[in-house]
Amino acid sequence: MFVSKSVDCVARQEQHPSPISAYKYSAVLFSVLSLNALQTQAQTQSDEIVVTATRTAQRLDDSLNSTSLITRQEIERSMAADLPALLRQIPGAEISQTGGLGTVSSVYLRGAESRHTLVLVDGVAINNLNFGTAPIENLSLSNIDHIEIVRGNVSSLYGSNALGGVIQIFTKEYESKNASNVSYQIRSNRLLNIQAGTSLALSDDTNLTLQAQTLRDSGFNATNQREFTSSNPDQDGYSKKHFSTGLNKKIDNGKINFSYSDSHSNTEYDSQYGPSNQRDISENTLRQSTLSGNYSISSNVRIDSFIAQSINRLNAMVTAYPYSVESSMDQANLGIEWTIDNEQKITSGFESTKQNLLSETKYKKNSRTDNAYRIGYLINSNHQQLQLNLREDHYSDFGQAQTGLVAYAFRPSENLRLIASSTNGFMAPTFNDLYYPYGGNPNLKPEKLQANEFGFSMKSGIHSLQVTRFKNLYSDLIDNDANYVRTNISKAQNIGVESIYTGNFLNRLVNASYTQQNPINLNTNQSLFRRAKYLFSASIFEKYGSYNFGAELKHASSRMDGLTHPLNEYTLMNLSISKTIDTHWTSGVKLTNAFDKKYETVYGYNQMGRSLFFEMRWQDKN
Repeated sequence: MFVSKSVDCVARQEQHPSPISAYKYSAVLFSVLSLNALQTQAQTQSDEIVVTATRTAQRLDDSLNSTSLITRQEIERSMAADLPALLRQIPGAEISQTGGLGTVSSVYLRGAESRHTLVLVDGVAINNLNFGTAPIENLSLSNIDHIEIVRGNVSSLYGSNALGGVIQIFTKEYESKNASNVSYQIRSNRLLNIQAGTSLALSDDTNLTLQAQTLRDSGFNATNQREFTSSNPDQDGYSKKHFSTGLNKKIDNGKINFSYSDSHSNTEYDSQYGPSNQRDISENTLRQSTLSGNYSISSNVRIDSFIAQSINRLNAMVTAYPYSVESSMDQANLGIEWTIDNEQKITSGFESTKQNLLSETKYKKNSRTDNAYRIGYLINSNHQQLQLNLREDHYSDFGQAQTGLVAYAFRPSENLRLIASSTNGFMAPTFNDLYYPYGGNPNLKPEKLQANEFGFSMKSGIHSLQVTRFKNLYSDLIDNDANYVRTNISKAQNIGVESIYTGNFLNRLVNASYTQQNPINLNTNQSLFRRAKYLFSASIFEKYGSYNFGAELKHASSRMDGLTHPLNEYTLMNLSISKTIDTHWTSGVKLTNAFDKKYETVYGYNQMGRSLFFEMRWQDKN
């Protein structure tokens, strides 16, 4: 929530920091790699294809929504141990975490509430039903092919949870060939991460994939003993086992895919309840099975569909106050895409979702359905682009919600685009909001958003710059009344500017972004909690023979975590070097938090200090 009793724990207020330090530290980043080097061939975005911003394939450069792409090559180059570490470099993104690996993590896109970010895996939503957030801390990187991130409201495409944007994860899918991979990663403070996978060509048109991961981290004391004096000072470790498989078969004019994934993890944490020697352990299970396919009826009509089930089970039985909850969704989707000509396309679809929540807590109601219809129209000509989307959701408990999107771009020249958009969106009340026996309110209305953006993008050879001004006005936000009953009482606003640069700077591949925003609660005139007013991130990668050098920087200004708990600004620097040994082997070393910065993203919870990662990776592609 935006006022108090936030999904992410305690309410927060933000200060007004200066952005000067972001620029100061960015200068350090750009001087890190001052070696003489060969010209780096920067990859332009022109040929990269994304689907999340329109629910149909388009060039990344043609997206009218602010969209980022993280490729498999970039995932491997990052040497990240988990998804939150990878997502920290996203423009306009903040990651809060209650400790180290496996602890509760939240992602804020452009100052929006973390539960306003929809997370999809191959099109299937995984946000839980009790809080509305996604367990990104327990997703495995081992089977990810690429990730697409859309910043800004796309409720007219995806319905609830997409007010802040969408993070869509696409798993690996091989084209009927044999391939294998193994990676071995260790960290200076006792982490072991082993991943292995294989792809088997069963025939010319059938392919089987298998992927597995085992991870064990000894961890560190997640709580700050000065702030939580009664908490257990023990180390808080984490372990995870992941398995996934997929069967792909090509058919005439299409293909069919079945996939299954299962992740089981154990997280040690400090709950602040019970004696100082209280051990707290939670078990988390993520399970997803999907049957999907696409078929081209003709040269200009294509059908995509899937049926899927996703389960998120949390079992916190080793704690002072044990509890368990299971969130499950059965989803079905049918989409039709009609290509009118080279410049025009119509998309439409029907979605049906049954949501079910099981818990030891007896909710007044534990299931509901959502049926949704959508239609979209796209124009992409030499000088103009237009995107129109309409969607209507029918929830069995609170009724209907209609959303729309209008986006337009004009190209006065080949390298310049002027973009404007207007959208509205909604966030369905969670099961906790509606049916929790202690304060739930079944008469709640959906939270609403009106969002407007305008900006421009420029390209010059291997350089590109995108600047977007956004204004988001939220209404009917859900919070507690004086009797601690959930009700629609709050309003919030966020006005900001996002700037993103990619290209080649001083013969090095560079990505940089700067976001200035003012997320504010209009009821109290206080800044939204855990949201920084200034964000800066940058990365530099340089290839020198068989070596790859890298540096990453992340800066966030100060903010408040609750009315009385300030979170100081922080700047993190990561340094890496990898070497291509031969066609199969690659080795790498990465130093994270190189300055050993002591900082918090949630009040009372430590973040990892300076750490050294070592990785060996073997790949075989026939």
